[in-house]
Amino acid sequence: MTNNNYTYKNWLEGKFELTDVYIIKDVDENNKLPRVNPLSIQDDELAKINCKQQELFESLISEYKNKLIKDFNKRYTESSFPKQTLKIQVNDIIAIVRGQKQKFNNEDYIVEKTGQLIPKSFLVSFQKYMNLKLKGLEKTPNFIPSPNSKLFNHSKYILPEVYLESMIMLYKHLSKFDSSIDPSRLFQDPYRSLYDEEPFNESPDIFVSGYGLHLFRQIEEALIILPARPGDYVLIHKMLIHSLTNAIKSDVSLEKFFKYVNSVHGISLKPSSNKPSTSELKKNIICFFLRRYFYKTQSHSRTEIENFVKKVIDQKTA
Repeated sequence: MTNNNYTYKNWLEGKFELTDVYIIKDVDENNKLPRVNPLSIQDDELAKINCKQQELFESLISEYKNKLIKDFNKRYTESSFPKQTLKIQVNDIIAIVRGQKQKFNNEDYIVEKTGQLIPKSFLVSFQKYMNLKLKGLEKTPNFIPSPNSKLFNHSKYILPEVYLESMIMLYKHLSKFDSSIDPSRLFQDPYRSLYDEEPFNESPDIFVSGYGLHLFRQIEEALIILPARPGDYVLIHKMLIHSLTNAIKSDVSLEKFFKYVNSVHGISLKPSSNKPSTSELKKNIICFFLRRYFYKTQSHSRTEIENFVKKVIDQKTA
């Protein structure tokens, strides 16, 4: 094939492939297909190819993204524990996009946290593209094979770059279910799971989650000195039911909360008033545990979390 044959039409028909593209050869005879350096192609023909690559890139992302979102929506709506389904999906994306990959054998790497196997060649292209995203750079999709490529079957395989962009789109979709999911931070912060493993919530009628129950137990252990004083539990209730903390359910009145405390400890404590017993020491204790609680349940920055803690202590919502 001569340079005159390196046209957009011949590329579109799969008669040659560019040297920059990601390939998976299913049949050995496909090795004979010419792979052409883009510098050998006339500018006007290369411009047509690049334009089609961009179009195909966007189309492939849209198609796979829609498939991922449809699958998640189905699992979420049918799940007996939708919050857990959301958390697992969020952490899987973070692990795939930002998590460590360890060598599994000569051909594959394994994603920590998920156990997913990734072919070495796929990971190399995935990581190169990922590094550009981390730097805030956009890459021209000259890595896209022809839609009729004999070196890559678009109906059978997914490109690393398409996979990454589709995961980002899915992550954006998940942010609609939980305001603490911030898609922009996927490429700004060091990798960590958004959610820790949630403790079991044995009192779902009182606490929003296992995290809320765990927070109550931590503060109670550090704050309550026997014999227990009603004002301390009034303080705990006030801090944990705050809208930002969201640890105690909003319909759990002070009376219902005291009934729960009494049943757990076998006591007959009654709130003498709605006034909490407070001091700087008690506030510092609560700050300490609130901070840890927010780091487990939120993906916000350190500054934002400190702001959350201050608002709860000051009983401000805005």
